Amino acid sequence: DKKPPSKYEIPIPAILLYEFIEEIRIRINKGLRVAEKHSRKGLRGAKEEEIIKNLRNEYRLALREGIIDSKEDFDLILLSKELSAYLATSDKGVIKWAQKLGIICISAEELKNLLTN
Repeated sequence: DKKPPSKYEIPIPAILLYEFIEEIRIRINKGLRVAEKHSRKGLRGAKEEEIIKNLRNEYRLALREGIIDSKEDFDLILLSKELSAYLATSDKGVIKWAQKLGIICISAEELKNLLTN
C-alpha cells in the first residue's frame, strides 16, 4: 500500500526555495556555457554525432547531477519528512536536499544491514 506525501500540509522552510532557485539559475548558466562550447566545436568542423553525444553528457551533468530533478524525488523527501523516516537512496541530489531538511539518508547497504540485524 503506497502512501503519497501530504503535499499541502508539510511545512518547508522558505530558504530552501531560495536556495533551489539559485541552484537552478547557476545550472542554467552552466548549461548555456556547455551549449556555447559545443556550438563552437561545430563551427570548427567537428563531427556532428560526437558533438551531440558530448553535449548531451555535459549538459546532463551541468543541469541534473546533484539536484532534485523529478516530482518523484521530491515526493521521497516530503514523505520522509512527514514520517520522520530515514531515506534510503544513492541519488546525490535527493541526499543533498533531504539533508537540508534534516532527513537522515542511508545507503542501500546500510538499509540491508538494518533489516538483517
